[in-house]
This record gives sequence, C-alpha cells and structure tokens, in this order.
Amino acid sequence: MPGSPRVLAVQNGANGDPGRFGEWLDAAGVAVDVVTAFDGSPLPPRLEHDGLIVLGGGYLPDDDDKAPWLPSARALVEQALARSVPFFGICLGGQMLASVGGGKVQGEAGPERIRRWDVERTRRRGLDLDELYASAVADDPPSRAAWREVASRFAALVRDGRSWPGRRA
Repeated sequence: MPGSPRVLAVQNGANGDPGRFGEWLDAAGVAVDVVTAFDGSPLPPRLEHDGLIVLGGGYLPDDDDKAPWLPSARALVEQALARSVPFFGICLGGQMLASVGGGKVQGEAGPERIRRWDVERTRRRGLDLDELYASAVADDPPSRAAWREVASRFAALVRDGRSWPGRRA
C-alpha cells in the first residue's frame, strides 16, 4: 500500500471514539480512519487497512439484535486474524477478539469515562462511583504512560507489518 499506514477503527457508541489512543497513533505516523458503525455508517466488507481497532460500546460481541453491525465487525476481526493484520480491541473489541479467536479479556476505564457512568446502576452493583473515580484519577498518570506505550507499539506493528513476508493480503 502506498502512503502512510492506515488503521480502521470501528466505533460502536457515540462516546466511544479512539480518543487519545488515536492521537498517539497519529503522532506515531499511523492514520486512523473511524467508521461510526453505531449510527449506521457501513463497515467495509473487506479489511484493506494495515491494522484494525474495534472500540467499546456497551454491547456484548453477539448482541446482533441490539447492534446490527456487529456481524460485519466480527467478520473484519476474523479477516484481521486470518491475514495477520495487527488488531487491537478495546472493551467490546477485546470481547469480540475472545469470541472470534478464543481467550479471556479483562479491562480498565479512565476517570473521564467513569464520570459518565450511571450512579444508581453502579450502586446496585455494590460499587461506589466516587471511590472508583478517585482510584481512576490516582491510576491515570501511570496508566496513561503505559497505554501511550501500547499505542506506540501497536503503531510499530502496523508500520512494520506492511512488509512482513508471511502477511497475507
């Protein structure tokens, strides 16, 4: 592929854009093309990007009745895995990876997201939103540094992966 390496990001919810992860990829020389699947924007039938990111969105990976674009997103994940295209799954995206490729996924949230959580729903689950927020604020600086490194390494995989001899087009 000529030009800069490009990553396709599947956005599954209005508040689930690539955020700072996308900014870090851009700074590392990898362009991010976002498809807002949650609003009906169609996903491509074939993955032609150098990498794939599937973002979160409050769904389970097989909630096809609530999110009719999920079969297309799963197909893109399957293509990425089959063709050794670098893939990064965040929240729903990680769960989708597990459902498509097997495995177990666990994950973390930044303070800005925790403030948008429903207080009553969180309490019903036995959690204190203020405590969660304070913990996330305390964890944010080291977490931010770690995730910046993750973004940088993913960008390197995308850039370097364009020339992998075993990579299937």
